[in-house]
Amino acid sequence: MGTSKTDLSVSFCPICRGAIDTLDKNPDITSVRIVSETEARLHVVGENGFLVPRSPQWDRHRSVMRRDEFAPAYKPFNLDVLRHALWVERGPAYMGDKVQPVIEHKITGLDIDDEDDFEIAKALIALTPRPNFLVPFVHDPIG
Repeated sequence: MGTSKTDLSVSFCPICRGAIDTLDKNPDITSVRIVSETEARLHVVGENGFLVPRSPQWDRHRSVMRRDEFAPAYKPFNLDVLRHALWVERGPAYMGDKVQPVIEHKITGLDIDDEDDFEIAKALIALTPRPNFLVPFVHDPIG
């Protein structure tokens, strides 16, 4: 049966065939999102100006916790494949509540928010020879 291709929308980057096929073959999934693993041990600056652990998993009786003591955390990349009807129907909650993650390498989670981030990305692109882990993610310009 499947979903008609006109029922799918892609935002923010080129179409990922695997994500579209996943959504097409699984009618219960509301959307597919590319994610990469990120740090779970985040803190925020509290109202009193001091650091406060963000996660309820943080043991308040300990100053330091190992990364492996937390459930994996993920941050979204810039590819969302979703059902267009949900976008129209749900507005800002368009992803729905059954979002299938596609977990990619953490290098895909590099955000460019400022000049420093741009310089880091530029340095990674310029690396020659490229480390093996980087080869699938950095492509030389065509032509």
